[in-house]
Amino acid sequence: DSAGYQNPAYFAELAHDGETARAVVDPAHARTLCAGHFPDDPLLPGAYLVELMAEVGGLLFGEQAVAPPPVELVRCTFAARITPDDRIAIVARRTAGGEDGFLEAEVHVRGVRAAHAVLRFATPR
Repeated sequence: DSAGYQNPAYFAELAHDGETARAVVDPAHARTLCAGHFPDDPLLPGAYLVELMAEVGGLLFGEQAVAPPPVELVRCTFAARITPDDRIAIVARRTAGGEDGFLEAEVHVRGVRAAHAVLRFATPR
């Protein structure tokens, strides 16, 4: 349950249920991430998109309100450009195989999947 989680300022919406986490990036934060990155035609750098997916996905492995850092970016693909004016929605789910510490995350804009990643987090044994 996300009731006790303090929503970081860079998410306009954030919720998780232990299996799936969802967030919408605050447009002001998206503009900040684009600062200096193609000033006349801003787009979000891929590294920041991976960071946002990891932040949202980490909630599925954290205790209380603390999300652990990822230990591995297994793979990541980018399929569409993402601008700071887009509504940037992130969904993260534990992998279907139930492997400890693995999750899949996606970034959606304009009704399409713009990015997909598989990340691994350190989990208590």
